[in-house]
Amino acid sequence: MIDFHRDGVSRNITTADIEGVKKGRILMVVGSGHEKWRQNLQIARMLHERLEEVAPGLSRGVKERSFVYNQDLHLGALLIEIGGHENSLEEAENSLPYLAKAIAEIFIILKQ
Repeated sequence: MIDFHRDGVSRNITTADIEGVKKGRILMVVGSGHEKWRQNLQIARMLHERLEEVAPGLSRGVKERSFVYNQDLHLGALLIEIGGHENSLEEAENSLPYLAKAIAEIFIILKQ
């Protein structure tokens, strides 16, 4: 289960230039306000690592917050920020192929 958002921080933090194209940087947010949050954290860290392999500099890492974000409802639930409020829709969309590849690779690993 993935909840997509845009971050509220400035463009210089949320924008990457990869292969000569502006892309919205990706941040995984994990809520630690429930019992199973560490499992979600592990998956978010795996996704960050895969993104760094697929497109170095695209990931902004993993941020833990003491909220729930409905991540208690399903193991592996993620809140993913793609770009920010100052990024264009096109810049956010430019990041999606990389994110999709990283998610697919994580899914394969988790299914094993």
